[in-house]
Amino acid sequence: RREQTLSRLQEAPPSLAQDFLLEHDVQGSGRQQHRSPRRARGPELARGVWPPISVADFAALAPSRGQWCPWCEDEELCQRQFLFVIGVGRSGSTTMMNMVNFLPGITIWGESRMLPKHLMQMERQMDVRWRAANGSEMLGTSVATAHPRENLTRFRADAQKLIWDLWLPPARRARDSTVRGFKDIAFNPINLEWLLKVAPCSRFILSYRRDVETQSRSGFWVRMQRKKHETAAQTLARVKNKTRTFQEMADMLGERCFLFALEDFSVENFDRLATWLGSPCRFNHIVHTNPHGTLDVPTQPCEDCVRCSPGGRGGRAAQEASGQREEADESGGPEDIDE
Repeated sequence: RREQTLSRLQEAPPSLAQDFLLEHDVQGSGRQQHRSPRRARGPELARGVWPPISVADFAALAPSRGQWCPWCEDEELCQRQFLFVIGVGRSGSTTMMNMVNFLPGITIWGESRMLPKHLMQMERQMDVRWRAANGSEMLGTSVATAHPRENLTRFRADAQKLIWDLWLPPARRARDSTVRGFKDIAFNPINLEWLLKVAPCSRFILSYRRDVETQSRSGFWVRMQRKKHETAAQTLARVKNKTRTFQEMADMLGERCFLFALEDFSVENFDRLATWLGSPCRFNHIVHTNPHGTLDVPTQPCEDCVRCSPGGRGGRAAQEASGQREEADESGGPEDIDE
């Protein structure tokens, strides 16, 4: 059945990005606005270009729990599968998000506005009150402030459910998205350690940039520099420090982590990422998002960015096998990306 499903996916024409736009009118800024589907941006595009096959077919292609997190042992917290893209500003994290969203069974959204950090702070506050109670089952010093001690184990389970349910997949993909998550550029090792406790069945893509000097001169960091009244040298030092923490986070994550530098963006390396994610699909093109450091350039529609075929060989891999490989798209290099 798996091979039949993959064959149907390969033959089916891709759906249009407009399907998603009609369903979810979402701007990169998070505000709802009415606009033409031709102004499709990254998140809309990535969730709109999907072959029209059934939920059962997608389930056959999506990674299973055993494949996704074989290290996970908690009976309750390991039920849901997560994927998070963590980046530094202008490191290609939005392009990474859109590319991953082409793969069956995966839906990740844009930045969480530091949701894990806020939930972690709530848990810490409860823990402080708990310790101050000196073993008492009731917290508070008067009837007006008294309440039972919080169950931190229950809080973590509820926090996971909030992360899972807060940003639902588009309605047409709600039941076939077995992996959910978001991308963010505001993570640090402390937030990450807490998230691993709440969502242990998670994988992480760390998107960074080797050329930090060019990165620090991008529009995003120049705006931050002005906002914080920094010098160019101070901004560069901050970008270097954020990038260095990635190695610390990678060491913490181990096999759950895929380090991906923007300079390595290529179809072949995205195919390696798809393999690591357990997907039988392969890419034909890279969808560039926020080129040249801008946030207002529409992502061009891509109707054949990913293909799946029996045996896990699709896209460029299938073309190579059949002797029909086309010349690589010259616009697919990292020089066109300045996210």
